Amino acid sequence: MDDKMSGGGNPLAGNPMGGGGGGGEAAPSGEPTRLKLQYSLRKEVTTGFKAIPAAKFTELLDSLKSAANNDARIELLETGRANWMFTCKQLLEILNVTPSVKTRMAFVDQIAPRCTDPKDAPKVEAIFKYAEEKRQVEELLSARAKQIALGSTMKKPTGMTAGRG
Repeated sequence: MDDKMSGGGNPLAGNPMGGGGGGGEAAPSGEPTRLKLQYSLRKEVTTGFKAIPAAKFTELLDSLKSAANNDARIELLETGRANWMFTCKQLLEILNVTPSVKTRMAFVDQIAPRCTDPKDAPKVEAIFKYAEEKRQVEELLSARAKQIALGSTMKKPTGMTAGRG
């Protein structure tokens, strides 16, 4: 099997159906089966992380676009996200680097815990075609929204002192 068909490590790249999340196997009816993509809800401590500067984001995006294959893109994002926070708009730009549903889901899995505006999740969900992927994206970003809400309720208001008053 040559490298073109193997997809350079991406199991969906050789799929003539376009890699829209389908596995290469056909169901008894002749229809391609859907891969069940499962992602865990990551909990990351993002204390001290800052919004990624525009120049750094452009550099990261360019490196993702020029990567040899989707596996390389996933690895680049893993290292390139460093101690940065991202907006949903930036996540959308990252997702548009590849049409691969599997790679896009891996990107959401990596960036969702670092999203500063998870309330904009519907914009991210909208680029996915199937209900299962939309549900998983919603789950990942709503977990981040809950984390933000919990963090804001746990912060001690300024000017308060401990002890009895």
